[in-house]
Amino acid sequence: MTHSAATGSTVRRLAIEVRGVVQGVGFRPFVYNTARKRGLAGWVQNAADTVRMEVQGESAALEAFCDALRNAHPPQARIDSLEVAETECRRDEPGAFEIRTSAGQGTPRPTIPADLATCDECLAEIGRVSERRYRYPFTNCTNCGPRWSIIEALPYDRPRTSMAAFPMCPNCQAEYDDPNVIKDDPYSTSTPEQRTKLKLDLHLWIRHPEWAQANGVPPLPAAFRDMVEQGATGKGT
Repeated sequence: MTHSAATGSTVRRLAIEVRGVVQGVGFRPFVYNTARKRGLAGWVQNAADTVRMEVQGESAALEAFCDALRNAHPPQARIDSLEVAETECRRDEPGAFEIRTSAGQGTPRPTIPADLATCDECLAEIGRVSERRYRYPFTNCTNCGPRWSIIEALPYDRPRTSMAAFPMCPNCQAEYDDPNVIKDDPYSTSTPEQRTKLKLDLHLWIRHPEWAQANGVPPLPAAFRDMVEQGATGKGT
């Protein structure tokens, strides 16, 4: 804890650990934007079965931040425990808030939400001709779409899901890299451009597997590999 001579206020730093349904629901972008709105510095990070963060700033801003965590979190999130501890203020960090790369790895646990039905916002988006996801059936966001069915390990990040095999288009990559874009779920997001590439890859692996292997066509996710193998051996139903 330090005292700011410029403002006459007390500056503190809190270490916070949140457990519950807090991965795959837009929780880290929510934390990022909530901290920035209150002028707080620090970081947030997914761990195997929790979300960890450290926040530093004036006492009033920290109290408002903790209140928002408890009462204004994303609608699909569920906080089972929120542990807050005082820690030493840091002077060697830039005065900004960041989303850090996920730490550790764990097996899927019941804290990951189930697959969620398409929300009203996404239904409206696919119904607007001006949208790039117009009539795209796999549109989803932080409040809807696949979660449990695509995750392979924790922490929940795109490289640990069945979507890892599909590179994002430039527009989706820009959304993924921008923490201010919180509607789209970057780990399961896709567009018609990516769907077209999947169709082509499937065609090549089914019809021309030797050519696909020899020419570096990206491997298919496990579910699609099973489908191809069943088709090739006549075991499919």
